[in-house]
Amino acid sequence: MNIDLAILLERGEGQYTEFKSVYDRTIPEKPAPRDFKRIAKDIAISLAEFANADGGTLLLGVEDNGTVTGVPFSQKQLDSLCGISADSWRQHVPYKNLSTIQIPLSSFLRLNHNLMCSV
Repeated sequence: MNIDLAILLERGEGQYTEFKSVYDRTIPEKPAPRDFKRIAKDIAISLAEFANADGGTLLLGVEDNGTVTGVPFSQKQLDSLCGISADSWRQHVPYKNLSTIQIPLSSFLRLNHNLMCSV
C-alpha cells in the first residue's frame, strides 16, 4: 500500500482530507452504486470547500470510517462523473474564468483489489 494513502486513511477525514463513498447504504444488506449526479454534486461541494481553504485530497471509494469499498465504475464513467462535477461546481462559483478549470482524477489507487481515485 502506498504510504501516503495509509497515512490518509489512518488519520481519517479532516480539513485537508475528505472520503466519499459511491454506495447507497440505505439498505445495508444491499449496497448499490449511488446516482451519478448525486456523487458529482458531493464531489463539487468538496472541491468548493477545498478551494475556500488551503486545498485537500478527496478519496472517492472510501467510507466515512476509512473503509475502502472501491469505485465500481469504468474509466469512461469516471470521466463523465468528473465532467458533471466540474459543470456543477462552475454553476455555483461566481467567477468568470472557471471555464478553463478541469477536475482531473489525479491518481488511481488499488487496495485489496478495490479501485479508489483521488481528486
